[in-house]
Amino acid sequence: MTAPSAFRLEQAVATLQAARARMAEAGLSPEDISEAVGPENGDVRDALARLLRHAVLAEATADAMTELQKRMADRKARYQRQASEARATAFAVMDALGERKVQFPDLTVSIRPGQPRAVVLDVDALPDAFVAVERKPRLREILAALQAGEDVPGATLNNGIDTLTVRTS
Repeated sequence: MTAPSAFRLEQAVATLQAARARMAEAGLSPEDISEAVGPENGDVRDALARLLRHAVLAEATADAMTELQKRMADRKARYQRQASEARATAFAVMDALGERKVQFPDLTVSIRPGQPRAVVLDVDALPDAFVAVERKPRLREILAALQAGEDVPGATLNNGIDTLTVRTS
């Protein structure tokens, strides 16, 4: 591999310095920044390797957090079901006893009359003033039409940006 020109090396160093500044603004400690990109006056290729390893670790951590959030959401749903079932059973017990209000040392429970609510029987029969219509572009179909040479008013083709692929061994 040929050595980069002084200009390109200067660009790379400036990019790393800007990244250090963004990390500091984001609240990373100097130790964490140094771990992510190496020492401030270190080798650019070493900084690149550290930065990529940092990215891989951050992505793995984000994936782990997504899984944890899913498990926590499942747990939350179980607790919500338990609460709903307990309330429904309590309602049924009070109804069977003919009680509208029961007091305990730590709580008071009462059954109150239901409130009026709207029930839609036929969405298509509703006047437009009572229906929300959401316009959402179907990007795949738009892309296919544009690539086929069709004119799609309000849309155009755009060259995508280059992306970085990182493979770990």
